[in-house]
Amino acid sequence: MQTHTTAFLSGGEYQCAQPEPRQYGPTQPLPPNPLTNIIIMKTLFQSLAFACLSLCLVNNSLGADEKEKDAKKAEKMAEKKAELNHIAMKDGKMWVMKDGKTTELTETATLMDGTQVMKDGSYLAKGETEKKMLKEGEAITWKGKVTDHDKVMKDLEKHKEKKAEKAAKETEKEVKETVKEAEKK
Repeated sequence: MQTHTTAFLSGGEYQCAQPEPRQYGPTQPLPPNPLTNIIIMKTLFQSLAFACLSLCLVNNSLGADEKEKDAKKAEKMAEKKAELNHIAMKDGKMWVMKDGKTTELTETATLMDGTQVMKDGSYLAKGETEKKMLKEGEAITWKGKVTDHDKVMKDLEKHKEKKAEKAAKETEKEVKETVKEAEKK
């Protein structure tokens, strides 16, 4: 269906046919528009960039969690080692147990928390003015905690047993791997 427009020109009037405006609906697609394609591509690119950034942030936070767990585990092991290393009053003498070696205390020792332990069995906690005395069978850890020497020694034995079990498992695993490699050949 066409409409006619009348135009007046300086020499008379004439009619020209104009097409009716096209109606777009569900059955007819919109004509291609380069600007629309650019906007769609820009939106897709932004979404992709956002997704990549989100994945990077999640990955970094997971890595940080692992590092934090490793740091906490190392700190726990150091604390356990500090508890196993101690100074004890045994048979009227002061003995230093450190890294599996036992030696007699010959001079004042300063612990991790600042406590000073003297060779006569007395100790002065950091910030205090009054000396205290270790009793026979007592021990003081490198963190300044006074405890029973026999308890510390039992903990030390447990620690050694766990360490030996771990080493045995690692050796067993290595032997199995060696046997598998030999069987392949």
